[in-house]
Amino acid sequence: MNGSFCRNFFLIVLAGTILFSVAPTRAAEQVLHRGNGAEPESLDFATSSSVSSSNIQRDMAEGLVGLAADGSLIPGAAARWEVTSDGLVYTFTLHKDGKWSNGEPVTAHDFVYSFRRVVNPETASEYAFILYPVKNAEEIATAKLRDITQLGAVALDDSTLQITLKAPTPYLLSMHTPFTPNCNILQMVSYST
Repeated sequence: MNGSFCRNFFLIVLAGTILFSVAPTRAAEQVLHRGNGAEPESLDFATSSSVSSSNIQRDMAEGLVGLAADGSLIPGAAARWEVTSDGLVYTFTLHKDGKWSNGEPVTAHDFVYSFRRVVNPETASEYAFILYPVKNAEEIATAKLRDITQLGAVALDDSTLQITLKAPTPYLLSMHTPFTPNCNILQMVSYST
């Protein structure tokens, strides 16, 4: 009995020690230190072109879709999406509770702004060509079409974004990076030279 008591007492103390040593604790401040290699040349989604920039940008904002650990597509800022049978029109419904870090709602208009800014020739985005599958994107980016409102990205309302393509583009959803809004980020971040 005495040996059994000591063994049980030891197991209880051991279990308690393990339990309390792995119990989560609240930190007053949480900091993420990220090894990034070179300094990013910009955090502007429309003008940056380096891996070091995109590493940080992926942490700053969420695109319409994201990637699961296994590489499959999952909802991001969009709760769901539909594609027409001809593969030309993608309609994204945004999460109703999506918010910027300042508490303002993320809207479909933010995504339209971002798309237009990327293809605007004045922005001189090196990666505007990524949006060339979108109707009129190439024509706008190359200044053959001056009316930027003709871009095939439209906010049907605050929570619905519709993207019209010039031809079916099966890989469109896997190009989730350019589908990151940036109008509020640009207004909130100050860039130093």
